[in-house]
Amino acid sequence: MTKLIAPTVGRKIYYRPYPNERSSDHAQPFDASIAHVIDDDTIVISVVNDIGYPMTPKTVTLAHGREARYGECYWMDYQIGQAKHHYAAAPPAADPPAAA
Repeated sequence: MTKLIAPTVGRKIYYRPYPNERSSDHAQPFDASIAHVIDDDTIVISVVNDIGYPMTPKTVTLAHGREARYGECYWMDYQIGQAKHHYAAAPPAADPPAAA
């Protein structure tokens, strides 16, 4: 899948925690925010765990177009839908003017 969303500082994202990072058996992702972008696939995040406590900032992989593994981040379904809608609605690029 093409990378539709470029990571930028301040965006909200989901973090898939390791089982030992959870305080309960719930399978929900943790709330995270992008604090720093290293490249399109590697970001630093601030994370809030499942009982509302902040965790130590983490450098993680951003899963594009695949299921995130433990310790990785991924975009919310809404964000992916909005990006697809945006790119589908964008007009095609115009051909450059012919040289005279």
